[in-house]
Parts: sequence; structure tokens; C-alpha cells
Amino acid sequence: MPRKKQPVMSQNLPFQNSDPANRSFQYLEDLATAYWYSEVLFAAIELGLFDLIESKITTTEELALRTNCNPQKLNRLLKVLEKIELIGYFEENWYNCYLTSLYLIKEKTSYLGAFLLYRRYMQPGWKEILDSLSLDTEEKQILSNQEIKEKIFNYVKALDGLAKVKSKEIITLLKPVRLKGPILDIGGGAGALGRAFLSHGSFQHQAELDNVCDLLELPDVIEAANKLYENPEDWKQLRPITGDFRFHEFKVSNGYGLVLLSNFLHIYNENEARDHLEKSTGLLADDGVLLIHDYFPDRKTSTPHKGRLYDLNMMINTYNGICHESSIIVQHLSDLGFKNVNVIDLPSDSSIILASKKQTSFCFSNLSDGAPHFSNLVHSASEIGFRQTAILQTDKVITAPWVRKKCQNGCPFYNKGLQCPPHSMEYHETRQLLDSYNWAIVLEGNPPGAKFHKRLLELEKIAFLGGYHKTQVFGAGPCGVCEKCSVDDKCKNPGLARVSMEGAGIDVYKTTENAGIKLTPVTDKNQYVKYIGLLLVE
Repeated sequence: MPRKKQPVMSQNLPFQNSDPANRSFQYLEDLATAYWYSEVLFAAIELGLFDLIESKITTTEELALRTNCNPQKLNRLLKVLEKIELIGYFEENWYNCYLTSLYLIKEKTSYLGAFLLYRRYMQPGWKEILDSLSLDTEEKQILSNQEIKEKIFNYVKALDGLAKVKSKEIITLLKPVRLKGPILDIGGGAGALGRAFLSHGSFQHQAELDNVCDLLELPDVIEAANKLYENPEDWKQLRPITGDFRFHEFKVSNGYGLVLLSNFLHIYNENEARDHLEKSTGLLADDGVLLIHDYFPDRKTSTPHKGRLYDLNMMINTYNGICHESSIIVQHLSDLGFKNVNVIDLPSDSSIILASKKQTSFCFSNLSDGAPHFSNLVHSASEIGFRQTAILQTDKVITAPWVRKKCQNGCPFYNKGLQCPPHSMEYHETRQLLDSYNWAIVLEGNPPGAKFHKRLLELEKIAFLGGYHKTQVFGAGPCGVCEKCSVDDKCKNPGLARVSMEGAGIDVYKTTENAGIKLTPVTDKNQYVKYIGLLLVE
């Protein structure tokens, strides 16, 4: 049976498609049934369907026999898994899609099924969300020592699987960055991130004393980690230290070259997190680097809802945990004397903060899809007020001769402004300009037009000062810088005036479609209006 390689899904699930222009009740219904998706996934993992399919047990009848399920009912579940593209069907046989084969097969080192099932373990707390919001408190269930140990082991095992995935993203991103040891991994579970950094190119040729990682964790976590990694070779360069970071006294002479805080700060409230940040930075060597990996609610990641949802999860399932905004952490680091602080969103749903007092700059690798790291620009766009952004290769910015003609046929501003047709660039001139860039950022905002234009100019300035010297923007609609444009004279404000995308012959609808942004004509005055701008950046 042919098994063509399946790409990892990039489109949002229905309940992730938040959009203020949404006019359909369907989005609300999708939100209300979002748990259906996760329950289907949990059931498939617990039945071992993906493992069976991977082992060539591929017909519905065979799968039903091995899982002790009703064939007709199981077939209905399999069809759902096919619809959400976790499995495929060919000539009466089921096969695993690429994403499934990569992460949901137990025998593979990249297996994340245990982590995903741990999400189900957290589910009861979410069902009590109203109790979590209430001023009233009730006694929590008291667990036995054995139950606690089992819970900790499952937690460490689940989070270690996720940490391995995140570690690959982080190491790929930081490949060009010069780092040195020794490493301190604070609250790193079973040490996946520390292990990953020991294989980083910077550490491979260092002296033996520097090429080590100290893993500080609570005793029960270290016990679980030893159970998870029973081979002594797994601990050759990793030195476990049992203790509570809040009270542990470190004995290190020259400080650590790299200190890791991964999913650590969100366990504590703001005051505690600030104290822990100060203590961890005090353990750095003079030219050491601090790396913080976490979910930051103010970052515009590939899953922008996740930071806020994870913060809610901390409220529900911890004593006083909170996901801190990256801007607050950056300010704390600035107060501690860190002049070089970088916040970068990972290709997945979390971000890192990389900081140093001595290293003046860091060089980062491109994203897994080849796109440069414009995450700080994307974040700035969000802070300024743009609702949505999308990084796009300039060959996906579409130009056409009909666009300016449409301005002539239907726009009341035609020939009334120097930034509008027929005075603006012809479409072939725009194409020539676009071809001198590799990347653009599509920006979605809303009225009023003057405010949208001001935001575009602000972002253009941020990009220029951030080292993108070629940057320039295209606006939306007629230029509104001057009350009335002197069409028969030169532009009075060339530093502020910008041509619109459509005025330069850009097909806005097709370009936004290529960027994954939904744009539909407004048919009613009460409907949400979107403005689209374009930032060329290199």
C-alpha cells in the first residue's frame, strides 16, 4: 500500500479561528464542542489504534478484533480520526499520517502520547473552573504516598516528552549562538533541555569541567527521573542535585555559563518569580547567558490563545501559579542590569527569553520553514494594536494589472491623491520592488484610517531601528496625512505618506488568503471592518 508522506497540519481547528469579523453562530458551537476533538484523540491513544496501524494491522475488522471493539462503532471513530487528518484510508486499509507516526507511536523516541494523556489527567480541574473562581475554598483530596509518587512519575514522564520537542526547537534556534558551560538547569524535570544543550556545538570541545550540567530538582522528581532514565550513561554529564531552589545554597566558584529556567517561573506569583529571577541571575558567570522558556500571555505565538489558556490552567491546577507577561520579565532583567535581552517565539506555542549582561548581540537560526525570526516585530505589531500578523514570502504577494483599473472604475478617491492611481506605482513597478525583498509581514488592523496609518509608520520605524534598513510599508485606502492632497504639486509630507496596497496594484484579497488571513467584503454597516497593510522587511 503506498504511504505518501503527509505534511504537518498548519490550519487551525474550527474552535481556534477567532475573528472579530465572524458573523456565524458556528464558531460558538465549535467552541462548545472543542472537547470532542480531545476525547477522540485520548480514546485513540488509549486503544492503541495508532500503534496497531503502524504495525500493519490496518483494516477496521482487524483493529476491532485487537481492541475488543464493535467494528461498526470503531469504524465511526476511525472516520473522525481520518477527518481530522490523524489517519488516512486507502483501498480498505488505514494508515497513520505523518504527524501521528512521528509523535503517537510508543516505540519511537519522539512519542508524546503519555504527555497528551496527562492533559486528560488535568481535565477534572477544568470542570471545576467555577469553583476555582469562587471566593469560597474547599478541602482538596488527600493522596497516599504511593499515589503521590505515581502522580509525580507520570508528570515527569509526560513533561519530559514535551521537553524533548521543545529542546529541538530551542537548540535549532540557538545553533549560531556562542555558549559556554557549566550549565545549571533549574527545575528541569528529567533534564531534557540540559541534555540537549550538552550536545550544542559550543559545548562539544570544552574542557571536561565545563561540559557538564547540574540539574536542580526536588527529591521526588529526581527519584522519578532516575526511574525514567535507568541507564547510567544517561547521567554521564548530568549531575542531579536534590533541593528546593528557594532555599538551596549553591557552591560554584566562577558562576555558570548558562542558566536554564524552563517552565519554572509560572509556578510562582509575581513577587516570588522576581526573587527567583534575581537569585538565578546571581549564579551566572560575568559573561554568562540566561535562558527562560515559558508560556507568555502577551506573546503572539503560532497559537496566540495558548498563553492565556495556560495561565488559566495554572490558576485551576496550582496553588498560586501564574503565566507572567514577557514584558514584565524583560523589565525585571533590565532592573538587574541585563542590557541584551531577546524575546523569541518558538515555532510551537511557547517562547524563550535569552539574556546576557556582557554579550552584546545574539545571532539566531531561521524558523523550521525557512522564515527568519521576525517574532519581535510581530510582537511589536501586536503591542501597537494590529490584531493579526502573518509572515509571507514576497512571491506570495500578488500583483495584477486589473487592480488599479478597479480603483479607476469604483473608487471616489481616484486621481484625487498622489498616493492613489493614476499617480501611484504601476503594478509591474511594484512587482519589481517586491522582488528585491524575500519577506513581508501582512498586518490586519481596523478603522479609523488615520490611526491605522500611524500604526504602520510606527512599526516601520521600529523595524528600521531594529536593523531592517530596507523596510517600508504599504497602507490601506487613500492617504489621509494631509486634509487635502496637492495633486498638481509635489507631496508635502513624503516622510509620512505611503501608497496603499491596492493603489500599487497588489491584489489584497489573494495576498491575505496566501497569508492565512480571512478577508470578506463588508455588506452591512454594523459588520467588522478590516484594514490590511504590508511591511516589507529585510
